[in-house]
Parts: sequence; C-alpha cells; structure tokens
Amino acid sequence: MFMLKKLLIIASLTFGIFSCSSNNSDQMKNLDVEQLNQELLTLQSTTPPTYSLPGLLEQLNFIKPSSQELTLSISKDKKKNSYLVSITNLNVPGDDSISSYKYLFTIKNNQSGKLIFTEAQESWSCWPDRGHQDFSTEKCQ
Repeated sequence: MFMLKKLLIIASLTFGIFSCSSNNSDQMKNLDVEQLNQELLTLQSTTPPTYSLPGLLEQLNFIKPSSQELTLSISKDKKKNSYLVSITNLNVPGDDSISSYKYLFTIKNNQSGKLIFTEAQESWSCWPDRGHQDFSTEKCQ
C-alpha cells in the first residue's frame, strides 16, 4: 500500500504529550482544517476499513514519495485522546525554489470513529541560493 522508494523512514510511536505550538523557533502556517477534514473523511469512506494513518497522510500528499528523506513521528496524547503527528519531507524534487516541507498535526477520532484534524500547520525551507534554509513561512525566491 505504501510505495515509498529511496526514503529513510523513521516512525516512532510514543505515549507522551506534544504540542503543535511547541515547535522551537520555526514559523508555521495554519492550514484549513475544515477542508482537510472533508478530504480525510471522503478518503476514509472510500478506503477499506484497514486504512492506516500514514497511508491516509500519503494520499493527502503530506507524505511525499519523491522525498529523498522522510521523517514521520506519531505520538498519542492520552489526556486529549488525540494523535500528534510530525512529518518532514527533505529534498523534495519538482520545485526549483522549495526544497523541504514540515507538517504538524493533531488528529483525533470523531463521534463516528473517523479520524479528523483538530490542528494542522506547515512550513518549508528553500533550496540553497533560493532563500531561507530553516523551516519558515517566508517565500522562497
């Protein structure tokens, strides 16, 4: 199901508390959670019930198979009954200005048991000579 070629995947499941806002000094852009939830719920209604969270994130194009390096971290916040997800796609080909993407999500089950986003953020870094090398929301050149 998961066709990730030439990727380094680090997946860790931990049971701790993590916050999308506690993200050192990185600037993050909030994504439209309502739109993402429409797409996520549609996927879950058409995907067999054995779907995986990483598989859904790949179908939503947050996990980019063309990345040369991918880091995926999923932890569970027992107090909030939610999952905290961090995805970093490094050296993504196909864009001459943006080299890498970082996403932070908080995901939980709704009353019907379907996964939904409660928070979603993104940032990016630029290729050398095209702008900032750290993750930020500033435009690349």
